[in-house]
Formats: sequence, structure tokens, C-alpha cells
Amino acid sequence: MNTSHAKAIKGMSIANIVLASLGIIGILIAWAMLGVGGAAINDSATITSTPTRATSSR
Repeated sequence: MNTSHAKAIKGMSIANIVLASLGIIGILIAWAMLGVGGAAINDSATITSTPTRATSSR
């Protein structure tokens, strides 16, 4: 194999690994953001509603 092609293939291999790792990191960040967003949406303290009073049975 020509040495110039070997360098190009090695460079593309390294670039592929870097892009794959950046993609994985991006997916993990998006997954964490979805988890935080889902927790904020499902949190009952964030819902603005009138509080209900407990009725006493006298």
C-alpha cells in the first residue's frame, strides 16, 4: 500500500473514532437533559393550582 494512502486511512480512522465518541457524549447529555426535563414536568410543586384544604370530619 502506498504510504500516503496509509496516512489518509489512519487519519480517517482517528476522525471516525473522535466523531463516534462525540456522538456518544452528545447522546448521554441529551439523555440527561430529557431526564431532568421529565422530572421537572412531573414534579407536583411546579404545577400552579389552588391548594385544596383538608376537610375535618366533625
